[in-house]
Amino acid sequence: MQLFGLLTKQDGGVESNETEYVRNFLKQQLNTEAVEEYFALFLNHSLSDEKEEGEEAGKVRLTSMKDSVRILGICKKINKQLNREQKVVVLIRMFELISTDMKLTEQRMAIINTVAQVFKLPKNEISAIETFVLYSNEREKLNTGDFMIIDNLEGSHGESKHISKSGLEGSIIILSVKSAELYFMRYTGEQEIFLNGMPVDHR
Repeated sequence: MQLFGLLTKQDGGVESNETEYVRNFLKQQLNTEAVEEYFALFLNHSLSDEKEEGEEAGKVRLTSMKDSVRILGICKKINKQLNREQKVVVLIRMFELISTDMKLTEQRMAIINTVAQVFKLPKNEISAIETFVLYSNEREKLNTGDFMIIDNLEGSHGESKHISKSGLEGSIIILSVKSAELYFMRYTGEQEIFLNGMPVDHR
């Protein structure tokens, strides 16, 4: 939660959609009492620093030295505690968090890049994860072997794997993160589809 808070405090502070994402994420993972505890921790770390005297309104502020040191320290600490699979999930969650408002500023992206570097994830997988979370509706950006696309279209999709499924509205996009042996899926349509008997979220 500290890392989420420090990420969202950059460039004007946390947005309402980001706050809602964090609360919903915690509800999926924790009991009610723990949700409130960790949500308060997130809010505490997401508070923007006060503007310095004479600072121009609307001026883009760089990540403070204090925040940079804290972020690096947190990354190094959790890097020792998490396995490769968990590190990949953390990175995906960070991209998901900023995608809720698409506030993709230089400072925020730099923080995520720092996290990925400390985790020592392959650059091609970092790029694929970013594309999967932020740009999965832009088909031309899915043209790598990291993706499988399932839709109702015929023909190939460049380097990405493709399955044609007649009657399917939208696309099912599957990301393969080979170094962690993990797969992630998202569905861009509005039909009700199921995975292992569970409904798939529409995003």
